[in-house]
Amino acid sequence: MASIVDLLVNTGRETADLPFDAWRQEHFSEVELADSSISGAEGSPMDDGIPNLLKYALGYGPRETLPRAYAALHMATDVPIFRHNRPAQRSDIAYQVEVSTDMTNWGEAGVTHEKASDSNGLESWQASIDSGNSDATRFFRLKVTQLGN
Repeated sequence: MASIVDLLVNTGRETADLPFDAWRQEHFSEVELADSSISGAEGSPMDDGIPNLLKYALGYGPRETLPRAYAALHMATDVPIFRHNRPAQRSDIAYQVEVSTDMTNWGEAGVTHEKASDSNGLESWQASIDSGNSDATRFFRLKVTQLGN
């Protein structure tokens, strides 16, 4: 079993009225805002390979190091459970959990993705897939998409 975090970004819009844009304004200087490689959705000011949009979606600042356990995978009665936390108020982000057996073909078929708890503005979500009697290895990924206006 493995967990992978993936990113899908809608970069075709230029507005400053969505929460991600407010987050950018809060965390970057004017000079940095002019450089999308630093402050853009796909930018990574720490060169840590984790894009700004993913850090925003998971509730972190652009210069924060994500903890190793921002997503976790475990087995519960022969059912793989993928868990992740996220801020409760991210109206401009869509979260999807996808599964693959080969890390090439991904999909949501058979995935149950539901909120497990909500505390102090932080939601804990879990996704599972009933693998039946299959011994196939399952890979999970969290797909984060920025929604347009």
